[in-house]
Amino acid sequence: MKRQTHFFTVSLLTLILFFTFFSADAAFAKVPPPHRFFIGGSSGFFRISARHFSRYYGSAWIFLPQPQLGFGLSPSAYLIIKGSQFTRKRTAQQTSLKSWRQQWLEFGFRRYSRGFSGKSRTFMGFGLALFRIEEKNGTFLREIGGHSGKVNPRGFYIEIGFEHFWTNSVSLSFEMDLNSAGLYGNTALQTQSVGGLFIGTGVKIFIF
Repeated sequence: MKRQTHFFTVSLLTLILFFTFFSADAAFAKVPPPHRFFIGGSSGFFRISARHFSRYYGSAWIFLPQPQLGFGLSPSAYLIIKGSQFTRKRTAQQTSLKSWRQQWLEFGFRRYSRGFSGKSRTFMGFGLALFRIEEKNGTFLREIGGHSGKVNPRGFYIEIGFEHFWTNSVSLSFEMDLNSAGLYGNTALQTQSVGGLFIGTGVKIFIF
């Protein structure tokens, strides 16, 4: 029953986002002129959401970069690819060096809407998140549901942000990204999530 409730909640959220994204394009897309492709990135702070991570590897907050690519399906809808990684190491008394390495890629859709001025716009998005995690000489991964020191969980992400065009082909942005994944086929709603929250600023260059 609990799994059915979780499945219904996720399905409903997906349907709402689907209709939001694929509604009619707004005329705002002509300010600035639309582009089909962008390359860029952001940097900021990521907080892993797994409970008690800080007890094993220090602070749960990590500063990291997040490169991204975008391809326009229409003036206001883009396909997005982005990702990042971090490594945490720690030495405890009478134990060898332990390390946690986490990498992820996100594939999804982004929908732009009018901003507060002619040169700005807001966006929201969602999609699939693929993780790769490796822990050496540590026990935290097993304690949150892992069966070994390496896992490749899958999950989802959602994002929101604000973008201001400095020129017609360069924009500055503020963005928030929340990703989540469970271990070994379980959803993040059923087990501890190995995803987290990213808050950062970035630059995008629109190529054509």
